[in-house]
Amino acid sequence: MTIVLDNNTTSDLLVTAYDLNTSSQQKILSSEKINSFASISVTINPDETGRGHLSWTATSATGDPRTCGKADNIRLRDSDTVHVSANSTCGSR
Repeated sequence: MTIVLDNNTTSDLLVTAYDLNTSSQQKILSSEKINSFASISVTINPDETGRGHLSWTATSATGDPRTCGKADNIRLRDSDTVHVSANSTCGSR
């Protein structure tokens, strides 16, 4: 199934994402840069009910101090959009 990761913020982000429907929590992105107001598509595996499970972390690509974000998205459907952001001080998430 294909999921869209959308950065609808004013900052470029470095995003790491995992497919949690695999037994080894497969990393599908590793510090992939998603520019401000851009999106990328990723492929994840559906579970037995046809739903996806994705976890992501994001860090601002520039700025001092850097900001971070993370989320765990469950019950995703094919073509769903997941919004990624980094709005928290790193280390205080």
